[in-house]
Parts: sequence; structure tokens; C-alpha cells
Amino acid sequence: MYQQSGNFFRMPDHSAFYKVRTGMQWGKRWMIDFLVQLGRAWDSDIYWQIDESGNYSQIPLGDISVEGGSPPRWKVPRVGGHVSHRCGVDVDIYVISKDGTPTSKSFYGSTNYDLARTKELGRLILKIGKQDLEKVLIGGDDLVSYLKTKETEYGHSNVIEHDPGAMHLNHFHIRLKNKDGDKSC
Repeated sequence: MYQQSGNFFRMPDHSAFYKVRTGMQWGKRWMIDFLVQLGRAWDSDIYWQIDESGNYSQIPLGDISVEGGSPPRWKVPRVGGHVSHRCGVDVDIYVISKDGTPTSKSFYGSTNYDLARTKELGRLILKIGKQDLEKVLIGGDDLVSYLKTKETEYGHSNVIEHDPGAMHLNHFHIRLKNKDGDKSC
């Protein structure tokens, strides 16, 4: 079903996603399953797919991990510019833009940022993530407030973390629970 390398699996091409960077598209099986389910949920509701001009909007998918994962932090401090993303349980998903263009350049407060559809994407992340979510890091007061009200609706407690700085104004940083007990993560 998925291309496999050790205990890592490659994110398959999916109509709901636009891969912002293609090099870091490897994750643990449950991460790839989560993303495929998220894509199916996004594709199932035409209302959220279409932007103001009638264009289909894909989910801009960022980094997961490198093939096979990467060494522990004490050996290699950063992987592809990240401190995390080494164990296949982290993923970056960018916010939705008003014109439907999949980009990492839209951010909370910019004129091209689509708050309504980004809220829906966040809601779907909470819904699909069920009890697998460890944390969701995102910036933007309105978005964070909305998602905090949705947490309990989907059985979560304190998974939404507000990043008031500029690091996560343009993307969700999602971490799933590490089910295989790898302590180096």
C-alpha cells in the first residue's frame, strides 16, 4: 500500500495534498494513515475545498521526516532546519490561502490568509487525530481560541498549544504520540 523503508513509510500522492517540499515525506505508519484520513475528510466536503474564486484548494503539506528517520538530537541537532521531525511522528501542514494557492507564504494576519477554511482544517485535524494527537502547535489568536473550544468536542485535553511568536503563524506543527516507544524522539 505505502512505499516502505525500515519502519518508515512514504506519504503517497493524494488529491487533497500539495507537497510543499518533497524530500521529507516519510513517517511512521500511523502518521501516514492520519494524513490519508485527513485528506479523505477534506475531499469529502466540497464547501471547504473551493476558494472565493471557485478554485479547488489543496492542503499544503510540509515536512514529515527523512527516509528512515534521522539520528537523535545529541548526534545531529537539526534535520532539514527542524529540531523535531526526526522520528516520523511530526508533520507541518500550512494554513489555507484565500486564492487556493498551496503555499507556505500565507500566514495569520496576511491578506491572503483564509481563517474560515484554516479553522475547518484545524477542526478536521482534531477530529481525525482522535486520541493519537500529542500536540498541535499553531499561532494566531482567533484560530487558537476556536481550536481550544473544539478540543473537548473530539476528546482531547490540552493538545492545542499557542505559539505567540512568528514560528508557527503559517503552519500547524502536529505531533502524534510515539506508539513504538522510541526513546530517542
